[in-house]
Amino acid sequence: MIKIIKLLILIMIIHLFLISCSSEIPMKIEQGFMDVTKLDGQFYQQVDLNGLWQFYPGKLINPQQFTGKDYLKGVTYIEVPGAWKEVNTHGTYRLILQKKKDFVHLAMKVGVIGCSGRIYINGKKIFQNGKPGISQSTSIPQWKGDVVTFYDPSDQLDIVIQVSNYYDNTSGIVSPIYIGSQMKLFNQRRNRLLVDVFLIGSLLIMGLYHLILFFFRRQDKTTLILALLCFVLCLRVLVYGEMLIFELFPRLNWSLLLKFGYTTFTLSFILATLFIYEVFPQFFPKKIFYFLVTIYSVYTIFITLTHPQLFGKFLSPFLIFTVIGGFFLLSIIFRALIHNEHGAKLLFTGFIFLFIFAIIDIIKSYLHILGFEVLPIGMFLFILTQSIKIARRINLVFITSENLTKKLTHINTSMKRFVPEEFLRFLNRNDLYDVQLGDNAEVFMTVLINDIRSFTSLSETMTPEENFRFINSYLSRIGPIIRTNNGFIDKYLGDGFRALFPGQPNDAVQAAIDLHNELKKYNEDRGHCNYEPIKMGIGIHTGKLLMGTVGEDMRMDGTVISSVVDLAFQMEQLTKSKRVNIITSEHTFNAVEDKNTYLFKSLGEIKFDENDNTLSIYEILVD
Repeated sequence: MIKIIKLLILIMIIHLFLISCSSEIPMKIEQGFMDVTKLDGQFYQQVDLNGLWQFYPGKLINPQQFTGKDYLKGVTYIEVPGAWKEVNTHGTYRLILQKKKDFVHLAMKVGVIGCSGRIYINGKKIFQNGKPGISQSTSIPQWKGDVVTFYDPSDQLDIVIQVSNYYDNTSGIVSPIYIGSQMKLFNQRRNRLLVDVFLIGSLLIMGLYHLILFFFRRQDKTTLILALLCFVLCLRVLVYGEMLIFELFPRLNWSLLLKFGYTTFTLSFILATLFIYEVFPQFFPKKIFYFLVTIYSVYTIFITLTHPQLFGKFLSPFLIFTVIGGFFLLSIIFRALIHNEHGAKLLFTGFIFLFIFAIIDIIKSYLHILGFEVLPIGMFLFILTQSIKIARRINLVFITSENLTKKLTHINTSMKRFVPEEFLRFLNRNDLYDVQLGDNAEVFMTVLINDIRSFTSLSETMTPEENFRFINSYLSRIGPIIRTNNGFIDKYLGDGFRALFPGQPNDAVQAAIDLHNELKKYNEDRGHCNYEPIKMGIGIHTGKLLMGTVGEDMRMDGTVISSVVDLAFQMEQLTKSKRVNIITSEHTFNAVEDKNTYLFKSLGEIKFDENDNTLSIYEILVD
């Protein structure tokens, strides 16, 4: 916090220093007269015409009525720049400027004249803003500055400015007037135009960027508010500064221009209030929020529907209310900063830039301190800091999303070890989270049941840890064989497993033979460690079965429901009584292609149901 305050103080000092070191040549105007003959070549830089001018209130005097340095009756003196206290009136300014004759190619930068004016130099009209008149019906308001050039080989400039105001609450020459070389003033205006164009372009790009963000994520209203704020501030830069809006609409109505200027201010405050409320609603009392928005909304509507002279009367109390509201918004952000809320630092930095820069321009305006307006820069910095905050938030979302994706991928990979991927495929599901209770599919498959003989007695000789080590060692050799033969293990059965083969029955037969051969190698390894050899039995049957999920909402499991599974279990049990290694049913036997590849031995028939239906069984002979 202290660092931010120090930075702002430093910016203010640098800004005021740059103002004091500007190329404007300070001269003293005394009673409507200025002498610049001693400036030599410096006159071709820039001279401000600020000071006490001759002033003739209530009169529009033509230049021909003045003679030399003579003053007319009724002359008073008025500070330029400055506003009259009276409205619905008119008057004439006059300044005599003594110069050298060789200063001939000159230019004048004219700012805002409230609310219409006409400028003469040595009797020649060089600039007109609206149409000055002696009544509302004879005058036309306008609000536009410009840089005008003129040629004058004389040693004296008699500057006469006619001004009238019957439409606004601010009368007179309210902006500084400069005179100097054409190159200097045009370059200065060009530089300020470039700044305005830069601000407008930047605000438009940021506005479109935030609008696109809102389009893709509409639940985040802050991006829409920032987009609208960018567009409103863009319009404000067009209206103020170098008034680029006249480049787009040369005949823009004065009243409409003034309403644009006022409403962009009120709308900016409304949007800033909405933004802070959306970001930190826990620190923003709703009643105060609605109060602020209501006051500004009512004034905005009032500006839209009434005449500038009417809504302009409420500008001063409105500005006081704005300053109070600004301090309140700053306090909301400060509370969020104390509570270490995410994004509070950037929001506080951006808002305090905007607030301080606004105060700087207000102070400069009241004290008539010349220099570049910093309020548009403050607006830009506020939007920029919020864009950075959103970019950081989006980056954090991307990082979180990447981490979650990696974690989800890891979880899915881990889950596939519990639920076979092939099982999901037969249920027409891509991922485990797509599976619903009751999903099922009827398929034609071959079922293989494998069981270790006399495992109970064998396990009693081992510790629990040794039991699990033994089973996992055995099954680690089995899994690759099943997968190699286009099958998958559907269920582990303690000391055995159930495997499914969706392809040809040959796959299951070949897998059974490979399992038997692998068991021989496994027993050889056990023999080297002085362990007893183990035996296993394998049963195979082929037919239609129903795959699906069973259980309830909080716990479900995949299973296979069919008599085919029961008969496969019977085949495996018969290996014990028949004292053989592998038994298959006639259904599998009949479905095997190229039976000469394998050695089958008939073991007769068995009864497999309560209706005394019989089924032929076969032993698959292995070495």
